[in-house]
Amino acid sequence: MDIQFTGFRNASYIVNTTKNGSIPMKERILNVQLTDDELGKDLSEFKNIIKNTGGKFFNKINKDFVNINYFSINRDDAPAFLLNGKLLQETDENLPIFTFIGKLTKKITKIPEESFVNDLDYLKFQANRALLLDRNLSEELDEEFPYCLERFHQPQKIKKGAAKINKELQNMMIEYLA
Repeated sequence: MDIQFTGFRNASYIVNTTKNGSIPMKERILNVQLTDDELGKDLSEFKNIIKNTGGKFFNKINKDFVNINYFSINRDDAPAFLLNGKLLQETDENLPIFTFIGKLTKKITKIPEESFVNDLDYLKFQANRALLLDRNLSEELDEEFPYCLERFHQPQKIKKGAAKINKELQNMMIEYLA
């Protein structure tokens, strides 16, 4: 068994185009399972940051997961972020959460592709629901499970998606702090 230390595992990423009424909307969703290991105490840090939110930002599928959803309706609209399915508003109280997301997404972009790990139990029992938070990926895509999973667990796509989310987060924070 090859053990990798990254501070996370079971990462997945999807770009989903949907509609808000008649207006097209693009979502970028990154889901990772946080861990505590030699490269960081990401799970402990996350739990500490959100402990005063009354459990609002805990992931309902797995308490160790962080599901980051960035979306915008069009290029001129302000982007929005959801954390574990809940709107993450730009407030001073939420700045530590935004900082954590920024650090996590930056870390993901720097991890070598061969260090990405997906556990068999995760792929069998959680992956179909983890990325879209309770919506089955196989049903949404009308593809048989587990065949639909491979393209959402590709390290190069996850790294590219994390970089895009990080860039949009940085832009949003510049606007907020200006």
